Amino acid sequence: MAPVESTQRSPPLPAPWRRPTPPGNEANPIDNPRPWYRRPFGLLFILIVTLAGLTFGIRYYLHARAYESTDDAFIQAHVVPVSPKVPSYVSKVHVDDNQHVQRDELLVELDPRDYDARLAQASANLTAG
Repeated sequence: MAPVESTQRSPPLPAPWRRPTPPGNEANPIDNPRPWYRRPFGLLFILIVTLAGLTFGIRYYLHARAYESTDDAFIQAHVVPVSPKVPSYVSKVHVDDNQHVQRDELLVELDPRDYDARLAQASANLTAG
C-alpha cells in the first residue's frame, strides 16, 4: 500500500530574526520596520553623499580634461607663439630660456643677406629701366 499524504499544512515555523510577540500586542513595530525610502534621515544622508559625489566628480572631470598629470614633471606652461612678419633665417637670439622680457625689446636678429640681395636686384632694375 502507498503512503497517504496529508492535505493539511502544518503552521509555519517562526522566523529566527523576528521577536515573538507578547500576548495582547499584535502590532510589534520591530517586526514591521519602515521601508528605507520612508526614513527621512536615511534619505537625507543618501542625498548629501550623492550631491557631494557629483560635485567632486564633476570638478575632477573638468580639471582632468584640461590638465595632464604626471609623476615627475611639470607640464603646465604659458606658451606664446612668436612669428615673424617676414620670412628669414635667424642670425642671433638675444634672450635665454624663461627670461622675462619687456615690451619692444629685441628678441632675435634676422639674417640681412636675403634683403640685401633683393635690394641690389631692385636697384639694378631701377637703373636699367
